[in-house]
Amino acid sequence: MKLVPVTRPVTILSLRDTQQWISFLFRHTDHTLLLYHNNGLDCSYSPMHRWRSLDHGKTWSSDVDNVPRLAWTHSFGDGELFEIDTYGFSDNKTPDTLFLPGAWSRPNDPSSPVRAGRVTVHSPSIALCNMEVMQTGYYPVVPYSYPINPWRPFIHDLFGRWTKPPFSDIFTSGPNFTSMIEHQGKLLGLGYWLHKADLDPKKKDNLISSPFSIFLYESSDRGHTWTEKATVARGTPDKPEGYNEATLVALKDGRLYSVYRSGQRLYHGWSSDSGKTWTPPCPFTSPDYDRKPAHAWPVCKVWDDGSLVLAYGRPGMHLLADPTGTGTGWQGHLDLTAWERQTQSFMGVPDELLMREDINMGQLAPEPLSSEYLSINPIGPRELLVSYDVHYFFETWNSHPVDGVRMLKVRLDS
Repeated sequence: MKLVPVTRPVTILSLRDTQQWISFLFRHTDHTLLLYHNNGLDCSYSPMHRWRSLDHGKTWSSDVDNVPRLAWTHSFGDGELFEIDTYGFSDNKTPDTLFLPGAWSRPNDPSSPVRAGRVTVHSPSIALCNMEVMQTGYYPVVPYSYPINPWRPFIHDLFGRWTKPPFSDIFTSGPNFTSMIEHQGKLLGLGYWLHKADLDPKKKDNLISSPFSIFLYESSDRGHTWTEKATVARGTPDKPEGYNEATLVALKDGRLYSVYRSGQRLYHGWSSDSGKTWTPPCPFTSPDYDRKPAHAWPVCKVWDDGSLVLAYGRPGMHLLADPTGTGTGWQGHLDLTAWERQTQSFMGVPDELLMREDINMGQLAPEPLSSEYLSINPIGPRELLVSYDVHYFFETWNSHPVDGVRMLKVRLDS
């Protein structure tokens, strides 16, 4: 079995007045395509924008941002779309409960207004961070932050006040949701953040020095309230980044399966009891993966016949398939960076301007040509749409460089 491109990549969105980093493409139940992108490179509180296409990606219109900075969406079978923000807030009165901006809508039904409100997450295991982080930025190598005005009305409605330095009475925290599925009549979501037991009270930079862990959350009311159900992967000191970006699917044999990032390579795990307990983190391995390993943003999807497809990136952009549908038969590697380079060469782009893999995006040297985060959306039997952002990208030998989002169709062949 192998994954093969059905089409050459095409640019579906290119804006000259803003950047499109870390783009997410979701295919809604009614086949609407929803595209989200950050106007900043891997920074906390960077603005995020939403676009919508009604013609399978040929044309796009700027859409309303229903939450300040989207983390994830989920499409219900009846056409309702659930969106949840990246950041939650708490205070001393509710230390184990966080509130995140959320929205419920029907994108193509103008008679149904958007219902924006709060998402309540009960999570006694995750740590709270002082809101000072909103002013200083997330990473020490990026000593700035973006405006936090979009969250001010939400925080004021929650606590009846806005906070002032030293930000001691209101806290911000995860979980940062990176995957959701419906399972046995409930909504399950994976989110990562710091485990409160892992914080070192002697260190002031807990947000940076402590490893992330992955938690499973459960909702019985379409995402309005969530309860922490299990720890999927607990961060350890030998992995400074811990475990964070994770994907979740239900296998055809009834088990749950997750692939997640560790900062060094991918890991994966299984649950045979609907997520209550999980196997210890196991290094993700297969001959095809080991030839082109990467460690960022794994996204797994299930085709109708139970076959699996996995996207991952950094360095490079890659796809794998598992026709066994078990999470143990990964094969058919497709190198999308190589496919882009071949496409550019075909269009006469000089070698020095071709797409390249970015070994260490965080150092910004050389400036990355993509965040190397992939979105995949099944569109038929063993077919899917793949999309990703590009920067200073030359489509032809005489074109202006593009800052935008590219998309192509891929198929699993025997």
